[in-house]
Amino acid sequence: MSRSEEASKFEAALRALGNDHFTSVPAAMARLRECAAAKEEPYVIPEGDYESDVRIDVDDGRQTIVFEGSQSTRHIVISIHGGAFISQVSPYHVAFCDRLAAEANATVLSPVYPLAPNHTYQEAFLQLGHLYNAALASGKPVVLMGDSAGGGLAASFCMYLAQEHLPKPTCAVLFSPWVDVSMSGDYDELLKVDPMLGVDGLRCIGEAWAGETPTTDWRVSPLFGDMASMPPTTLFVGTHEIFYADVTAFRDKLEKAGINVRLIIGQEMNHIWPFFPIPEAETAFKQVLEVLETY
Repeated sequence: MSRSEEASKFEAALRALGNDHFTSVPAAMARLRECAAAKEEPYVIPEGDYESDVRIDVDDGRQTIVFEGSQSTRHIVISIHGGAFISQVSPYHVAFCDRLAAEANATVLSPVYPLAPNHTYQEAFLQLGHLYNAALASGKPVVLMGDSAGGGLAASFCMYLAQEHLPKPTCAVLFSPWVDVSMSGDYDELLKVDPMLGVDGLRCIGEAWAGETPTTDWRVSPLFGDMASMPPTTLFVGTHEIFYADVTAFRDKLEKAGINVRLIIGQEMNHIWPFFPIPEAETAFKQVLEVLETY
């Protein structure tokens, strides 16, 4: 079945926006310099009509956006936002978390984690560790979710939990996860159809996120980690994104390790398509609700 007209138009709009800082090293370096020089302001929730109760909690200077579905939520979902480790929580991510909290009757926690180039994955792991331990203490099922860079971070964090001898999450739901920050694959054919992402710029940004750690280390590139550390995992990926091959390879490794994994492929869909205002995203959202009902 071909994609919707809305999805086709959205891809055209994405292509028109351009992606120099993902395709070009000089543009990526310029973007990183801008991020390094920018003053780090506290995150402010965008104005809007929300279906859930939304607030920001602060713990020792660490911000978490909290979306409460009701007084008796069943799950706690830790949803880690994307943005190539250099961009803050997007309105798309906020809208998705809000709706998920309301319709899944969940508490969704979106950490405002420190970004590159002034910070690395190590600080993000510390913040996520505090949040995860607090979620475990509730006694409710804890789900790890993430999109793009946040999806890769969620997977790496699952592996980190095993190193710390902490229990696995109930399950993980990852949207177009960036699982190979080293960008070591063959992306030539996928670059022809991806309107959003590039290789050289992303590789440069990934090096900033990794800091002194090799970008092939599992702590930044979970494709090279211990798959046995992962919980039951649902993956979403589109055929019109350069991460397609890496995500399918991640699925294959999970299967080989005996992990219960489901890969949902969006035909002709773009990077993080379940977050976009297109009909296909509605189907994806229902599939996420089904995952939470299963666990």
